[in-house]
Amino acid sequence: LTLELPPILDVWLKSVPNGTVLFTRLILINALIDTLANPLATAMQATGNVKWYQISVGGCLFFIVILSYFCLKYLHIPPYSVFIISIVFSIIAQFLRILFVSHAIKEFSFVSYTRQVLSKCIVISTLSAIIPIIIHFSISSIWIRFFTVTIVSFVCTIASVYWIGLSQ
Repeated sequence: LTLELPPILDVWLKSVPNGTVLFTRLILINALIDTLANPLATAMQATGNVKWYQISVGGCLFFIVILSYFCLKYLHIPPYSVFIISIVFSIIAQFLRILFVSHAIKEFSFVSYTRQVLSKCIVISTLSAIIPIIIHFSISSIWIRFFTVTIVSFVCTIASVYWIGLSQ
């Protein structure tokens, strides 16, 4: 989706506003980071001790609004920078979640979570993208490239998840 966003938006919107492709790509990156948040939030809520967790993580995420407003109003940064700020603070919030859960649940280890979850997600994402990126830059026909990249991405992702992401 990220690679072949321009033709999708062309069909969907007919007239694509400037910056839409970049905005959408940054939103997708942020959404991928946030997908890792729900299991940790659920684990933390299960402990019943959520006061400081909510204050810390919620405060971190609320800081996105404050910093974005300040940067847009006074530093006159480009609008897409708000999404970069959001990505950075989503990553910080994710590490806060990991720290709180590892402190609240003794069986949960920061190191093992990083090794078994985060590193696998990064490796799978990287390996799943290599061949589709090569195809994306080697085929000039938009629709042939679109369908080829889509199919190859699907196959590469399934293969990467099967061989790297899944364990016994």
